[in-house]
Amino acid sequence: MASTGSTESPHVRTLDRMSKAAEKQTHAIQASRKLLGSMFDAIPDLLVVLDHDLRIVTSNWKGYEQVTQAQRDSHPHCYECLMHREEPCEECHARKVFDGGKACQMEHTDPTDGSTKDICALPIFGASDNVEMVLTHVRDVTRYKQIEQELKDYTVALESQKMAMEEFYIAAEDATRAKTEFLANMSHEIRTPMTAILGFAENLLVPDLSEEDRTNAVKTIRRNGENWLKVINEILDISK
Repeated sequence: MASTGSTESPHVRTLDRMSKAAEKQTHAIQASRKLLGSMFDAIPDLLVVLDHDLRIVTSNWKGYEQVTQAQRDSHPHCYECLMHREEPCEECHARKVFDGGKACQMEHTDPTDGSTKDICALPIFGASDNVEMVLTHVRDVTRYKQIEQELKDYTVALESQKMAMEEFYIAAEDATRAKTEFLANMSHEIRTPMTAILGFAENLLVPDLSEEDRTNAVKTIRRNGENWLKVINEILDISK
């Protein structure tokens, strides 16, 4: 009597193995996508992957969280969604990468708010070594630019202060030199009449001094006294 039990044919077993392999591959792809999404989300800067039509294939939307999920799923053009333009930018970095096959970097300053973005675009090559997509990394460097400008302004201020100090030092040296010359001249101007006054005053003490010599000595003392008083008045005027 023949057995009624059935066994799987080799064809069925092959299909089963292929199904399990496909399921395993699907799980692997999903895990890879989840890992890639987690890596994208962990990066604080904006990452955008673009195709040849400049449509956003995927992004972490950093700085553009207000874009709805429906808009993201529609894969909008980067210039529409991110730049709020109706057509590509005049200096499109992605176009340069697609055309040249090399990475490019540029800075963009937004005229509306003055913010500055550092944009780096990298080619993503396919199996045929052609650029199939472009990965764009956008970093807001506004604060860095502000700090850089502040450092430049501070350096200019320091240089200005340095020049002012050098000028002050030169002026101080000139003043010291003028003071030294002044004191030397004043010392001479003071000593000369004082020497004459003391010398002729001593002559007046001579017992047999003639009347003419006595008169001349008095006149000399008076003249040098007046000169001395004039020098003292000039010193007092300068001190004021």
